[in-house]
Amino acid sequence: MTTFLNHFKVDKNLLEVDFFDPNLETDTRLYIDSYYLTRCENIHSKSALTTQQNFMKCLMEALKEKDEIKARKLCSHFPEPKYTGIGATKEGVNGKGSHDIKVEYILTCLKSSQAAQTGLLEDLEELILVADGIGPDTISDITTRVC
Repeated sequence: MTTFLNHFKVDKNLLEVDFFDPNLETDTRLYIDSYYLTRCENIHSKSALTTQQNFMKCLMEALKEKDEIKARKLCSHFPEPKYTGIGATKEGVNGKGSHDIKVEYILTCLKSSQAAQTGLLEDLEELILVADGIGPDTISDITTRVC
């Protein structure tokens, strides 16, 4: 098993903080919880949260203004990031992510959601409430890409 720390020959004894050491040969079934960002006090989490909130604000505005081009452009970077080593895939680290079909589905669900249309939907993790079948793996992929 090749882990991140092994691959880059990082001495674990030099680390002063807990560190996730992903297996580079297969995904680890962990996800980034976008809601957790609202609970963190460190500068990096706060910055990620601000970025995520700005993304959702821009996406909701684009959908409200019926600006399909802007909405699609905002969602164009949803493919699963291959460099994190987290998520769910049957084999290796090449999961499907949220490519075009899933993006179309998410946009369709948001356009037909009363919560999205009225401005009640503000947070990325709330996609789970309006898009059946969208779960923690997809939210994690999107959070990673957006932040």
